Amino acid sequence: MADEEDEEAPPPYMYEGPREAGVKTTLSVEVPVDEEADPPVTKTRTKEISLLGARSGEWAGGDAATPKATFPNGDVYTGSYVQGVRAGAGKYVYSGGKPAEEGDDPPPPSAVYEGTWKKNSKSGLGVMQYAPMPGGAKYHGNWRGGKRNGQGTFFYANGDIYSGEWVDGKKQGEGSYLYKASGAEMVGTWKNGVMLSGSFIDKHGGNYKGSFAGDAKNVSFVAGGVFTAASGATAIAA
Repeated sequence: MADEEDEEAPPPYMYEGPREAGVKTTLSVEVPVDEEADPPVTKTRTKEISLLGARSGEWAGGDAATPKATFPNGDVYTGSYVQGVRAGAGKYVYSGGKPAEEGDDPPPPSAVYEGTWKKNSKSGLGVMQYAPMPGGAKYHGNWRGGKRNGQGTFFYANGDIYSGEWVDGKKQGEGSYLYKASGAEMVGTWKNGVMLSGSFIDKHGGNYKGSFAGDAKNVSFVAGGVFTAASGATAIAA
């Protein structure tokens, strides 16, 4: 086991960009004048200093004028700050980890978010791309509190697409799910990532209308629903 002295210190947090005016404060210290006197004679020295102000600046297209923060884990945020917190337009690059060997380039990012922020969280309209890039999954839509909330479309890495409503990062509300491999589509009402009721339409024109169980990857039909073939023939799910 390596000695603690040999362990590599984590990189520091770094911020580059404008700040608000810092609060002024006065430092005081007692310095000796005559230590041999009884009691010793001292004198108070004071100095007024300005503390660092809160990070504050606007998105400027990502150029050198845009505030930039680099975190110890390798994440990088470039964008607007208001009173010290991420707010407004900004881009957040999630680190892919440390280089495999010293001197190697760092691995590609694990994800990249571009959009709006509020109180340090993704909030409003934004796009999140997941590794590998290009070719990975992507979400384009609304956020609140750092999670997918509201209307949005998720493009899965396998080509499937969900478009509809989200609540706290899960499919909830009205939405449709398109299966790329089979050409089938589910349209209906979702809750906690599971479609409860609606229609399943295959590429041949057949469909099922009724209740569902399971998520989009493991969907199943509930007894009582109606199957309708492309020919018009119908059957009741048992």
